[in-house]
Amino acid sequence: MKFLQYNSNVCDRIYNELMLQLTKACPNSCSFCIDKFNNGVYGPPDFESIKARILEYSTQADNITISGGEPLIYIFEVLDLVKFIKKYTNLKITINTSIPYECYLYQATYNEIVETVDCILFSAQHYNQEIADKIRKSKSKFNRNIFYEFLPHKDKYIVSLNIHKPYLCTLYDTLQNIKFFYNLGFNNIKLAELSERPEMHVAISEILGIKLPQPFAVQCSNKNVDISHLLPEFKGNLTIKTVCFIKSKNLKANFWDLFKTATRNLFRHKKYFFGIIQPDGNIYPYWI
Repeated sequence: MKFLQYNSNVCDRIYNELMLQLTKACPNSCSFCIDKFNNGVYGPPDFESIKARILEYSTQADNITISGGEPLIYIFEVLDLVKFIKKYTNLKITINTSIPYECYLYQATYNEIVETVDCILFSAQHYNQEIADKIRKSKSKFNRNIFYEFLPHKDKYIVSLNIHKPYLCTLYDTLQNIKFFYNLGFNNIKLAELSERPEMHVAISEILGIKLPQPFAVQCSNKNVDISHLLPEFKGNLTIKTVCFIKSKNLKANFWDLFKTATRNLFRHKKYFFGIIQPDGNIYPYWI
C-alpha cells in the first residue's frame, strides 16, 4: 500500500478535545519533532483571542491540551491562561512540555501551573542528560535530573520517551530509562514510536518482545502494557503509543488493515469533536 502523508499531528485516541497549539517557538530542535512537519501560525500568541475561542467551544469539549512548540516559554501567560480555564470552564487541562529553562528560573510559577492543571505530558528524551541534549540539539542550562527529583505532584506527570534510532532503540536502554524515571517517583511512563522520520522508526513491540494489537484498529495508543517479566520492580503504568500504518511506511499494511480502518469509521456509533486553536486565536474544528 502506498505511504499516505497528511498534515496532522494527532495520533492518540481522541474524544471531545481542544488542542491549543500555543506557539511554534521552542528552545529545542529535535530532528523528529512533529511540529516541523505541520503548518501553523507563527508569531507571539494572542492570549485574549485564545481565551475567547476557548470559551466559545468549551461546552463541546471535555479536555484541552496546551501544546506547541514549547508553551512554557510563555510561563507567566500560561499560568494566567490555565487559571482562566479553570475558573470559566469545566475542561480538564493537559500541558505538553519539555520543561524548559523558564520552569527552573521561575520555579514557583511553574509549580503553580502544575497545581492548577490536571496532567503534564513531559517529553524527557533520555535519563542520560548528555544524550538528551544531543536529541534536543540544545544544551540544558540547569541540572535537569536534580530538578526532576524534587518536582511536586509527580502523580500528574506522564514521562514521554521517544523510541528511535540511534539514541533509544535497545531493550536495555529502554528499560534503564523506565527504571530511572520510576525510581524518581514518576509512576506514569509513555513510550512513543516516531512517524515523521521513517529512518529513525523503531517498533516498540520488537524492542520489548511483546505482541501488540494492529495499531490503527485501536488508533495509536495501547494502555497499561505489562512488562513485569522484563522489569519486575516496575509497578507503575506503562503506556505505549504505536504508529498507525497510515503514518509510517515501515509498517506493511495490507487490504485487511484498510478494511478494518474503513469499517471502524463507517460503523462507529459516535463521532468526536476536535478543535485546533492556533496562536492567533483562530480555530479549525473537526468531527472525527
